[in-house]
Amino acid sequence: MFPFRCPGCAARMAVDDAERVGERCGVCATARMWESLPPEIQETIDTAIRRGNMPGLFAMRQALPSFRIPQALDLLVFRHAALGMDGSV
Repeated sequence: MFPFRCPGCAARMAVDDAERVGERCGVCATARMWESLPPEIQETIDTAIRRGNMPGLFAMRQALPSFRIPQALDLLVFRHAALGMDGSV
């Protein structure tokens, strides 16, 4: 294992592949990805998430077809926290 700190938030991390040392943690990577989205897509996704997890995931899929399920779930949890929702995904 290769220990290091996330360059975004300084959280302690460890990876099993030396090439991944210096990558951002999942939270920082998700935050950075969210900030890169256009405001209209952010609003569409947030509106759908307020209606429920599945509508939120469908909105992500429609707006961002290249999203994979792990990325979408990370974003769903991230937005639940930002929206002050209970976090149950």
